[in-house]
Amino acid sequence: AAHLCSGTMQGISVTIRSRLRNLLYYIHENCLVLLDMVCQRWILENQNNWQEPTPPGHKPENLNLEILVRVKRYRRLRRGEHVMALRQHNEMIANVVRQLCRGAAPKRPPLSS
Repeated sequence: AAHLCSGTMQGISVTIRSRLRNLLYYIHENCLVLLDMVCQRWILENQNNWQEPTPPGHKPENLNLEILVRVKRYRRLRRGEHVMALRQHNEMIANVVRQLCRGAAPKRPPLSS
């Protein structure tokens, strides 16, 4: 198992690399969904409490999402879509992890009677 931790991916099959790439993709997508959810919540809180001082650390105007918008990686989701997107991504993550675990399980010899 140490060769899996070497960082070089030498000797790792194309199938396993593809599954790992898919796993990272869905984890990244979850991060983008959560980023959008937090930004929208902060903006909504600031609109509702515009007379009160903003709590320390909660300054959505300090977040610069321009680079994500420019490369078309940031999309605003509507209310309720965050949960649906996270559910779909998490289902895909679970499937990929299952496939990786199934592929890593030692092969058992057939049962003889």
